[in-house]
Amino acid sequence: VSGVKFAGTPLAMGVRTRAARARAAAQLADDWLWPQWPRPWTTAVGNVGSPHRAVVDPCGLVTPWAAGWSLDWWIGGDDRWHLPSRESGIRQRLVAGTPVIETAMRIPGGDAIQHVYAIRAQEDLVVVEVANHSPVPVALALAVRPANPQGLAVVERIAIRDTTVTVDGRPALLFAKRPTVMAGSTLADGDSAWTVTGGRAGSSLPASLRCKAGLAQAAFVFPLPHGTSISVVLPLGGAAARPELPAVLPSGEDVARSWQAQTRRGMRLVLPPGRLADTVEANRRALLLFHTGDDVRSELHTSDRCRFADAALLLAALERYGFHDDAAEVLRSYPGRRRPDPYDLLGPDAAAEAGDRRALDRVEGMVEAASPTFSWPEAMGPQGLATAEFLILVRNLLVRELRPVGADPAPPALALCTMVPDAWLGQGVEVHDAPTAHGRISFAVRWHGERPALLWELEPHPAVEPVQLRTPGLDPTWSTDAPSGEALLSPVPTRSFS
Repeated sequence: VSGVKFAGTPLAMGVRTRAARARAAAQLADDWLWPQWPRPWTTAVGNVGSPHRAVVDPCGLVTPWAAGWSLDWWIGGDDRWHLPSRESGIRQRLVAGTPVIETAMRIPGGDAIQHVYAIRAQEDLVVVEVANHSPVPVALALAVRPANPQGLAVVERIAIRDTTVTVDGRPALLFAKRPTVMAGSTLADGDSAWTVTGGRAGSSLPASLRCKAGLAQAAFVFPLPHGTSISVVLPLGGAAARPELPAVLPSGEDVARSWQAQTRRGMRLVLPPGRLADTVEANRRALLLFHTGDDVRSELHTSDRCRFADAALLLAALERYGFHDDAAEVLRSYPGRRRPDPYDLLGPDAAAEAGDRRALDRVEGMVEAASPTFSWPEAMGPQGLATAEFLILVRNLLVRELRPVGADPAPPALALCTMVPDAWLGQGVEVHDAPTAHGRISFAVRWHGERPALLWELEPHPAVEPVQLRTPGLDPTWSTDAPSGEALLSPVPTRSFS
């Protein structure tokens, strides 16, 4: 590799040209430390109301800029260096079902645990914290890598000044203290990972760390005593100016509590314990990552039908879960442009009202396919769209506006519990403050043996005529137009739906 020569090109060459050069260079650098490709899923972190998001792969590789470089983390124990992309038994989870990602890696005597989460200071930032949960000191290397979960990224220049690392001239890493041990390299000089793991890192980077092939990389090494942690901050969105490092960084637990508070508004669900309930709650919070501000109209001002369809699906989910009050009005102002979406799996026909098994199968299939962090492979749809589809499907199982059949006008009607998964039979379900076209509905299902009891309260919109409520998944014969009350429904066999 060190003998390979590349024709010089100006740094201003097009991104596609540079990416092609990096891909060609990587074919010669097959002994480098790369992520595990292809990654089946990534998990996003970000802030509500911001378009900037970072993604984290299942080994804790953090990519703060779309299609850009990534930050890796390596642990040097008294036995060897532990490299997440080459370790077995990496565990990942969400802290309290929020966009705070915990990745644990086994090291002698315990774990090294990484937390990744977004905060907002003067701008959007991502915090990467690594803690030593073993009884002995270790070394931590935080490494800028020319790759991301989808493939290679172009990195031509890396530099450090005081406590700030720049990548291609932009602030990339903000340290609280300047690292005293570091290593950097290029394609011609080989992977700096092996410099670090071979104990040959020095006190500075090369004077001019520049790689025309786009494979510059660098690692910064810190001592990490038992019971301590080190944090680094990554600006989101590729900030051009030097951002300020906050004087005090909130912990991952603090950020998780903030996310829990954010989702105490809108439609709230209390579902029987289990993976379905966990998937719903985690994705309710993940949906807010795609809430890019209060003015939703800007999301739909595009002539690109695919982009419009994606925005419409996300906005529909935000509106259905009470996170965007005017999304329904905006969607109605763009007639004829919405793509077929999960609403159509529970349409107005009689079979759907009785329980269209396709929708329940889709929900159960998505739960089964979800990652430990409740996200989905890109094959199931771009990140955010799979979340929106899943949440709309669940919403339609629980609360759905019934559309008129045929040309005859029909009074407004809502279906509560269109279908009930077998695992929920005999267990309580609650829906609070679900927005609908007719008003805000709350209800609960309790059980007396095989008989479900329904308690409901509807706050109708002004001038709305009485709304008929039905329960096709529990008792197809029952209906009422009372705005509130309780009723004991007909017995439901243990396995009503097969």
